[in-house]
Amino acid sequence: MYGASLKDQITWNPHFESGWQPTFSANIGTRYDYAKLSPKGLNAACSKACLAEGEPAQSSFSNWSGFLGLDAQTTDTWKFGYQLSTGYRIPTATELYFSFTNAYGTWKSNPGLKSERSINHTLFAKAQNEKGMFDIHLYQTRYRNFLFEQESIIEQTQYGRTYQTPMQQMVNVDNARVNGVEVKGSLNLDTVLSVPKGLKLYGALGYSKGKLSNSTSLLSIQPVKAVLGFDYEDPNGKWGIFSRLTYLGGKKAKDAKTLEIKTRCLAWTDDPWLGRYCSKEELYQSVENYKYLNKSAYLVDLFGFYKVTEDITLRVGVYNLFDKKYHTWDALRGINAHSTTNNIDRNGVGLERFYAPGRNYSASIEIRF
Repeated sequence: MYGASLKDQITWNPHFESGWQPTFSANIGTRYDYAKLSPKGLNAACSKACLAEGEPAQSSFSNWSGFLGLDAQTTDTWKFGYQLSTGYRIPTATELYFSFTNAYGTWKSNPGLKSERSINHTLFAKAQNEKGMFDIHLYQTRYRNFLFEQESIIEQTQYGRTYQTPMQQMVNVDNARVNGVEVKGSLNLDTVLSVPKGLKLYGALGYSKGKLSNSTSLLSIQPVKAVLGFDYEDPNGKWGIFSRLTYLGGKKAKDAKTLEIKTRCLAWTDDPWLGRYCSKEELYQSVENYKYLNKSAYLVDLFGFYKVTEDITLRVGVYNLFDKKYHTWDALRGINAHSTTNNIDRNGVGLERFYAPGRNYSASIEIRF
């Protein structure tokens, strides 16, 4: 594996007759990377799946990426900008070569995988002065050859019997997209109200949506999250106390579409002893809502610091102050539907073990020397 990169920065400071003196800047760069994966012989017995697929061929990946950033500092307070960048991800050795065969599911290698490519656009506006700060980012990312673990249905023959079984395989999906917005800001209350210096309001919001070209959702996309804070920090920096009210949005069903394997009956048989029963079944795929969707939750955190000396700082915090029982979306989307450990039964019993931590505490000491 090797790579090479070039980058440059250009700054322009025009002076207008009106007295306006903005600063314009541009950052531009490009990078080239090359990687080659060469499978080696195993120093252990090869499984049946391994033997069936044979010795995999080596894979090589050649990728160009680049970035362009345009900034405009229009006043002492405001800055605006646009960023364009491209990126890539090469498949891992596991995604390329892992294979496994089982009556309840099969994982198939895919040495022909291509690099995942992305192009990213970001518009932003920032403001900062004695009253506080404000920051908003609008972004869009589009993927080509998106790396995705896809489930399909295949037929296998084992012990003289042919049957259908799910098959997992990493594939390149044609395209995927993510759009979102991030906003955060703070207000120094003493600049607008007659209150002690050091009181501050804080706020943040994050929201994004994602979609794959196969009509399913990008489950890695987080639900909406909003944070409000009321803080006090000693003007001399001796101590501070901070509070946070966090809203975690619930995942909506329309944003959690997945391909699921279901069973349907192709032929029914009437038997005088057994009655009517399905004599021939088949598996099929259907776009369905993900089984486990987290509900929205409100959380309260309190934390602060105290400087014993210039070099020693104590930090303490209480998180999830009201001991709220809730699930994060990350915890639920990571549940393996094909797990053999029976984490959750068909009625959803067992989801409690995926609760986020209840009320918890932290304390630390920082020593600088």
